[in-house]
Amino acid sequence: MLCIKAVEQLGGKGVLTMRNNNFSSKGLKRIVVPGRVIPKVWYKRPKSLTSKKEIKMTEQPKEVKHDAVPHEPVTEDIKHDAGPKEPIVEQEIDLGLDDFLPDLDMPAETAAPVIIADKHDAHVKFSFVGIGQGGCRLAEAFYKLGYRRVCAINTAQSDLDSIDLPVDNKLCLSTGGAAKNRLIGKDAVEKRSENILTFMKKCFGPEFDRIIVLATAGGGTGSGGFTPLIKLCEDLLADLRIDTGSESRIGLFLAIPPNSERDRMKNAMNALRDVEKLLAAGKLTPVVLIDNERIREIYPNATMGDAWGRSNLNIAGLFHTFNILAGAPTKYDVFDQEDYKSVLKSGLVTCGAMPVVGDLATAFRENAGKTVLMSGVELSTAKVAACLLIGSADSIDALDWAVVQDAYASLNRVVGGCTLHRGFYAAKRSLAAHTLIGGLKMPAKRLDEIARLAGRKDWDA
Repeated sequence: MLCIKAVEQLGGKGVLTMRNNNFSSKGLKRIVVPGRVIPKVWYKRPKSLTSKKEIKMTEQPKEVKHDAVPHEPVTEDIKHDAGPKEPIVEQEIDLGLDDFLPDLDMPAETAAPVIIADKHDAHVKFSFVGIGQGGCRLAEAFYKLGYRRVCAINTAQSDLDSIDLPVDNKLCLSTGGAAKNRLIGKDAVEKRSENILTFMKKCFGPEFDRIIVLATAGGGTGSGGFTPLIKLCEDLLADLRIDTGSESRIGLFLAIPPNSERDRMKNAMNALRDVEKLLAAGKLTPVVLIDNERIREIYPNATMGDAWGRSNLNIAGLFHTFNILAGAPTKYDVFDQEDYKSVLKSGLVTCGAMPVVGDLATAFRENAGKTVLMSGVELSTAKVAACLLIGSADSIDALDWAVVQDAYASLNRVVGGCTLHRGFYAAKRSLAAHTLIGGLKMPAKRLDEIARLAGRKDWDA
């Protein structure tokens, strides 16, 4: 409450009176309330305590403004010839401001954001969102590797129930499935866009570097839903004010059905056309195409019981290896963090691994040509690549330096003479070569094959 404190104690009693300004200010004090515009108030002590105990006051029309801190009234002395000053006793005079000030609800203190940490010390903080049955299975594989910013989205609860993720990391769009219809999958994501955005914020937290969307091209939910989901990922990055600079921070792992599933090839063709557009617009990087026709060749002994789990863990593991080793200490050549980033932002990427048995140069070339995840890829179109040798310290120490140089030179010719990063890391395992190749063109031969299986003459028809 703002008030004027200005009444003098007179024999235990005090009276406030006001009168006109027909007297001299001699012997008076002026009461000033800083920060308020109020009339000047003057007071005067009576001549005798035995006379009527009255403070004679007057109001001056002129207003006074002060910039001092409010609520602390001060007095200004006016020069006079009177005797000693008398003590002042304070009394509150209510200005009535409570009748005009509104009652406001003050904002509550916000809780600190929850930071979600992975179970390992990898270089890039990836967030993974799987959509559709195949995408959710791949999300589960990354979760098993220790990534914790992982979530799964599907239109069928029965499919989600089989995914080994925490319940809070699974979202059902409650449409009963998409029945391999891309339009149903797309519509389901668009209609629940706000729910999905809130869900991803909860599962990812506020701190991460990149989002990877995981989907399959041949189904309905994943094949139709990954394009609107990518748009929601863009919105999420904007909402969290994550600086993306001039490059995309959203990647895609897209699985393509094997040739035996011809009924899914039309969906796969249309999904790959969407990928082409997004790559051309610079909306996606990295993009990893997982060709299940090639996966059957790489892992020929997989059984019905472990086919999906085994292949998904190997695919996720290949990608994870480079994320773990980027910048890791080694007494040999290091694959540093900037080397890794240069591949991640290069667009279409593929990866593979093969044990080194016999000639090193042959192992490098076969690794690049036979173990990559997409068939029909023209490796000579690459813009950047990395090849890491991982094995026991004894096996690495025993390598002839000249042989190593020749092997890297041979691999560099295979990838079209592009920038080739290298690294050597000691680990308790057999010697193996791991390759990560980026900046590739879409696999034209494989696209033509998919188009023919979908009933078209070729990809461009």
